[in-house]
Amino acid sequence: MPRNTRPLRFTQQYEINPNFTRSRYLFEKFSGSTPWLNPGATGVTALPTAAQGQVDCAISPMGYYYELFQTTAQTILPFPHATKGLEISGDEVDNESLEIVPGGNRTNSPYAMTVGTDSDFFMRVQLEVTDASGSDQLVVGWRKVQTYAVPVGFLAATDPTYTDFAAIGFAGTKADPNPLRTITDLADQGAAPTVNAVNFTWADGKIHQLEVRVIGGKALYLINGIRLGNPVAVDALGAAITSQSTLTSAPYTFAAATVVVPFIFLRHDTDVAEDTFMRQLEIGHTVDIGLDKTQE
Repeated sequence: MPRNTRPLRFTQQYEINPNFTRSRYLFEKFSGSTPWLNPGATGVTALPTAAQGQVDCAISPMGYYYELFQTTAQTILPFPHATKGLEISGDEVDNESLEIVPGGNRTNSPYAMTVGTDSDFFMRVQLEVTDASGSDQLVVGWRKVQTYAVPVGFLAATDPTYTDFAAIGFAGTKADPNPLRTITDLADQGAAPTVNAVNFTWADGKIHQLEVRVIGGKALYLINGIRLGNPVAVDALGAAITSQSTLTSAPYTFAAATVVVPFIFLRHDTDVAEDTFMRQLEIGHTVDIGLDKTQE
């Protein structure tokens, strides 16, 4: 029979999840050019310079917007590797640090989530770390939208300046391999955040995925897709590793109505973190990845 030549009906925008139509979901494998620029006071971009407290911005090859805060002055900004992803170590100098915020550090960022208003949400980052003991602080997670600050750090005995956050990563005396920890603060609970070991260590050259989900305001943490409290026996690519029996994380719940953004913070230690690659990044609501049927 001849093929029906009638015009096919369109799928209208209102039938598509607004997380997609309003660009509230991000998935990116990093490659190609990522030009980091400094937005000048007049709105005209200028070539980046090294200046503590400066905010640099980038539009990735996929068209996503990123901000980099120079916690310490950075002569070298992130740059792409042909196969490994975005090299984010910056100036490889002891105690130098930087912060990356996908979508920008503002309440109207497409990835800013309001606790109790937005449905459940997540952030997952796939990282390849050349020298795991080169950083005492490499954390990813969600923090309250606040003016960029120069934090002392995310260690148990320091004040990170930001008042509300939930994150996972390196946050303690560096070692080889380097242990992961969860790091939280709620309403600036005191002079230091709560830091807890998770019984998982990261060896040189390994590729792992760190994820923070916020479910009903509660922070949940996963390593390579496995929730803390369960054994992790594969890396981010699915390759077998020596199984590590992780510990359940300490409970943490964001206050209702808190507006949070995803962030990545890196600080070098004496070994320096050498090449640190952000290979993949995914941000959105859990319904976007099939994990919240009530929102479908």
